[in-house]
Amino acid sequence: MAESVKANDDSDLWSRAYQQLDDKAKRWISDASKKASGEEKTQDIITLVRNREEEYKDGTPKIRIGSPFVWSALKVLLKANVSQWEDLAAIFGCADKVLRLVKHGKVYEEIYLNGDFCNAATQNLQDALVNLYKALMELLTYASARLNEGRGRQFLRALVSGGEGAKFVSALTEQERKVSMAVQGCGAVASQEHQKLLRNLDEPMRNVEDAVKKLLQKVKDGELEQTLEYISTIPIGEHQQEKHEARTPGTCKWLLNHSIFIEWERSSCSSTLWLPGNVGTGKSFLTSRVIDYFSVTRQQKAAYDEGFAYFYCSRSDPDRRQTKYILRSYVSQLARVPNHPSMIEKNIYTLYLKAREEKRGLSIIECEVALIKLINFYSRTILVLDALDECEMDAREALVRILHNLIHKGDGTVKVFIASRKETDIEEYLGPRNLVEISAADNKEDIEKYVEEEVTKVSGIWRSVSAEVKELVKKTIGEKSDGMFRWAYLQWEELKKLRTNQRIFLSGDSGEIEISINPPDP
Repeated sequence: MAESVKANDDSDLWSRAYQQLDDKAKRWISDASKKASGEEKTQDIITLVRNREEEYKDGTPKIRIGSPFVWSALKVLLKANVSQWEDLAAIFGCADKVLRLVKHGKVYEEIYLNGDFCNAATQNLQDALVNLYKALMELLTYASARLNEGRGRQFLRALVSGGEGAKFVSALTEQERKVSMAVQGCGAVASQEHQKLLRNLDEPMRNVEDAVKKLLQKVKDGELEQTLEYISTIPIGEHQQEKHEARTPGTCKWLLNHSIFIEWERSSCSSTLWLPGNVGTGKSFLTSRVIDYFSVTRQQKAAYDEGFAYFYCSRSDPDRRQTKYILRSYVSQLARVPNHPSMIEKNIYTLYLKAREEKRGLSIIECEVALIKLINFYSRTILVLDALDECEMDAREALVRILHNLIHKGDGTVKVFIASRKETDIEEYLGPRNLVEISAADNKEDIEKYVEEEVTKVSGIWRSVSAEVKELVKKTIGEKSDGMFRWAYLQWEELKKLRTNQRIFLSGDSGEIEISINPPDP
C-alpha cells in the first residue's frame, strides 16, 4: 500500500480525495510531498516558472499561470527535467489548470462549507469537490509519468485539443462542471465580501489599474465616438441584433455548455477555437450566442478589464469581406475601454489624429500594430470572427496570419473564435497549433426547438392538423435535417402552407418529407 500523506494545511476534502486515489497515484503524491518543505510560498512557484521560461525563452509559447496557490506536487512537476519546449508547454498548461481549480475550490470551501451548517446541497458540493481534487491529482500523476517517459508532446496535445491522455483532461472538465452545478444548488446567502470573491474567481492575477492610468488618453465629450466612427463605420451592432432577433429562443446553448468551449474559454492559454460546418448548419446563430455570452459576461465583471470585439463577414457586402475593414472594426471596438467612457488608448488616439490629418483610413499594417498594443493593454482579449469563408482567398490567409501573430506576439491572453465552412484552405491556414475544434453539426436539439416554435406559431391555421401529425413533423424534420438548419427551414416553409392531415404525408420508407396537395372538394 502507498504511504499516507499528512494533511497539514490541506482541507479534509483533499485528504478524502487522496484516499480515493489508486496506489500508483498515492505513491507519487507521497513522494512529491516528501521532496517539498511544506512551507512553499507563492514566490517559489513564480520563481520556478520564470526560471523555466528563461531556459526556453527563444522557443517556448506564452503560457500564463492563472493562480498563486501552492501545491508541493505541482512544484515537483515544475522542476522536472525536460528537453523540448513542448514538454515545458505541457508543464505550464497543466500548472494553469491545477492552480486555477485549486483557487476555485478554496473559495467555494470558504464561502459554502466553512461552518457547522450542513444540508443535502452542501454535502453534494463536498462530494463534488472531493472528486475534483481527485481528478486534479490524477492529472498531475499522469503528467509526471508522461514527462518522465519523454512524451511531453503527446500530453500537450491532450491538454490543447485531445489525443492520448485526453480522458484525464475531459474527466477534470466534467468534474469542474459538476462542482459549478453543486455551487448553484447551494444557493447560500453569501456576505458582501464573499460575493466579491465569487465575482472575481476567474479574474487574472494581473492588476491593470496602473496600466490604465499610464496608457489612456482623456478626450472631450463626443470626441471618443467621433474617433471610433472615423476608424470604422461598419455597424456591427446591427449585424448582431439581426442574428440575435432571428435566433430561435433557447437554441445554441449547447455550444456554451460544450466541454471543449468551456475549457477553451476558461484556460489562460492563448488559442483559437474553430467552429466548422457546412452551409445551412446555423453557424452564424451559434456565433451570435457566443457574442451574447461574452457581452453579458463582460458587463457582469465590472472591475475586470477585458477586450472584446467581433465581426460578421458577408459575401454580399464588399466592406465585410476585406481584411482592412475587418481589422479596423476590431481596432475601433477594442479602443473603447470598459469603465472609462471618456478615455481611449493613447497609441490609438495618436494613430487616429495622423490618419485624419492625412485624410485616409488605417492601413492593414497600422491595424496589426495597433491590435498588438491593445492586446498588451488588456489582460485578456476575445476576438470573434464569423463566416471567414465568405472572404476572398487572400483575405482569409491574411486574417488568419494576423490573428496568429496576435496570439503569439501579444503579452496578454488572446482567445480567437472563428466560424466558417470547413474549406481546405482555411483548415490549412489555421493549422494544428493552438487550435481546438467543435462541429456545428451538433445542433439536432436546436432544430427541433425551432420546428416546435414554428408549429406553435401556426396553431391557428393548423387547427385541422392532428397533434400526432404535428409531432411527426417535428420529429422527422429534426431527425432528417442532419444538422442543416437551412434544410429544416425550407421544409417547414412548404409544410406550413398546408392545412389538413391529408395534405401532409410523411414517408417512412424513403425517409424524406413528401408533400401531397389534394385538389379541393367540388
